[in-house]
Amino acid sequence: SLLAKIIVKGKNRKEALKRGLRALQELKIENIKTTKELFLKLYNFKEFLDGNYHTKSLEKELSNILKC
Repeated sequence: SLLAKIIVKGKNRKEALKRGLRALQELKIENIKTTKELFLKLYNFKEFLDGNYHTKSLEKELSNILKC
């Protein structure tokens, strides 16, 4: 089930990505398993940073993303 949702905006994609990364880095949740580390790893995934991804991208590239 969903515990929290992070929504960020910026004057452009680059700024929104920067704010999203900061929000994830500052997120503190204890004693509960989260997907925070997976989302942090997405910031090393070029297709995500470039905005060149779709719903199947994560499924297709998950093993590569987890190696980041």
